Amino acid sequence: MAPLTPGVIFLGRAFAFLLLPCLVTAAVRFILDNHFGILIPKRVVFGATVLAMPIVTTIHLTWVQIKKQRRAAALGARLVPKVPGKRPGNFDVLVQVINVQHGYLSKR
Repeated sequence: MAPLTPGVIFLGRAFAFLLLPCLVTAAVRFILDNHFGILIPKRVVFGATVLAMPIVTTIHLTWVQIKKQRRAAALGARLVPKVPGKRPGNFDVLVQVINVQHGYLSKR
């Protein structure tokens, strides 16, 4: 068996992480329909699946942050301060820091 490359491993984990909310939603619909006779419309299942992904991602990121804070407190350390930005990925801060003139990075 050939060893897997890091890219394939990364994509496999990401796919599994995104597949989990879909499987849970489908399993809940199946159980409600077969065991309790409650039929949920497909549009509701689709909406729940679409909303489940950001919810699961938010819960995961919050849990990782809590784990980091606890680990830092146990070691007597501090977390790196975050730069407050208004846009996702702090893109507005990046634009302020970097000035591009004539296609090259330059100082202001």
